[in-house]
Formats: sequence, structure tokens, C-alpha cells
Amino acid sequence: MLGLGLLLLNSAYLAAFATPSLFYVANVVLHVALGTTLILVSAWLARRGVPKRVLLSFVPLVIAAASGLVLVMVGTTRPHRWLLGVHVVTAML
Repeated sequence: MLGLGLLLLNSAYLAAFATPSLFYVANVVLHVALGTTLILVSAWLARRGVPKRVLLSFVPLVIAAASGLVLVMVGTTRPHRWLLGVHVVTAML
């Protein structure tokens, strides 16, 4: 739960202060690390025999992770702004 709380605080900071600073870039790297950890822990839990009904709740998380991975590769420039929206919305579901 602590990791999820950190990810939420980190996400709020990234949304509120999009400034070209070293601190902001460090928070982007932290966001990627926390998101990767969340998806790995979720995958581990899913393999431990979670009911199918609960597995459906992982679908938005997988979409958020996939869109986040693409954003890491292509960046969040204007042409990819729509993908950032997909990442944010699916992460909040």
C-alpha cells in the first residue's frame, strides 16, 4: 500500500508541475520505477490464483502499463498527448 500511495503522490506532482527541472525528471524516473513495481506485483498476485472476477480489474492496469511503456519510448510530446490521456484514465480506473 505504501508503494501505491507513493505512486499516487508522484503522479499528482507530475500532473501539477510539468517544469523542465532535474527534480521533475527524477520524479519521472521514479514514476516509471513505481509503475513497473506495481505491475510486477500485480502479475505475481494474479498468478497466485486470484478469482477471474478480480482478474478483470487488472485489464485497465495492463493498458496503463502498456501505454506507459510506449510513452517512455516516444515521449509525451504533442503528437502523443492522446496516449498520455489513455495512460492517465486507465490508471485511475
